[in-house]
Amino acid sequence: MSKTDPPTDQDAQLAATQRFIEALPHSKALGMRVISAGPGTAELAMEYDPKFVGDPETGVIHGGAVSALMDTCCGAATMAHPDVKGVTATIDLRIDYMRPATPGQCIRAQATCYHVTRNVAFLRARAIDDDKDRPVASAPGYRRHRPMSRPKPEPVKVVKHRRDAALTSLVQGVPYIHFLGIEFDRRGDELTAILPYAEHLIGNPALPALHGGATAAFLEVTAIIGLSWSMLWDGVERGALDLEAMQAGDLPRLPKTIGFTVDYLRSGLPRDSYARARVNRSGRRYASVHVEAWQDNRMRPHAQATGHFLMPRRDG
Repeated sequence: MSKTDPPTDQDAQLAATQRFIEALPHSKALGMRVISAGPGTAELAMEYDPKFVGDPETGVIHGGAVSALMDTCCGAATMAHPDVKGVTATIDLRIDYMRPATPGQCIRAQATCYHVTRNVAFLRARAIDDDKDRPVASAPGYRRHRPMSRPKPEPVKVVKHRRDAALTSLVQGVPYIHFLGIEFDRRGDELTAILPYAEHLIGNPALPALHGGATAAFLEVTAIIGLSWSMLWDGVERGALDLEAMQAGDLPRLPKTIGFTVDYLRSGLPRDSYARARVNRSGRRYASVHVEAWQDNRMRPHAQATGHFLMPRRDG
């Protein structure tokens, strides 16, 4: 095509696919580039990079990088289909790895969107290196597509700040938590309680071992905060909680302990302890929670407990 020739449909499709790839930060980080694109088809390439190696002994690229390339190629092929309008997301992608990719060679993915319904696109893809007759992997899959109507999610910093602020206010409202020195590590909605070792927690100086009362309190605190956090989670996510009021001391009522049974499985050593709670049942008035505490090995808890709690009125 000369400089004066108007762009063809194929040129426009290639440019649109390139924009799609460039809009995906992970694809850019992996250095993906578009080789070709057509109605319902796409071919992408990813150069070999030592940063992508998954097996240091052989230098073979990580399967996760190959799957990312194939998934992206399937997305590009879906977006290139004339019957797809809007955005797309993976529903299912089964990747069959046929052989390791040859170290040092560029990997290419080829995908075809062969059938589209109102909401679902069906695809097949393969990944190859220089040996085109021996695919590295193949992948059948299907993706959801829909018009772009949903608002963008909140920035992750805003969401994290709201979650952390709510949890901090909840924990700081209980003086005994501070006395024991209990902290909470949050990952999404999952909480891990941490009881840093301190000398004043010792109950048996001869061993030495943690005081049984300190262990029981640690478990009960973990259960109550975990149960309260599960109650607050929806409000935190919707932004419905008044964080300023919580930070000023206007805290939601905590569940009240009805009964709490502790099983001491082994001595608590003079070191940090960790605990997680699992809400077995949470009704309008009553809740049951199981909690385990461990130190060096998650599979070897040193104590566990089951508690029953009276739930606070939801209207305040």
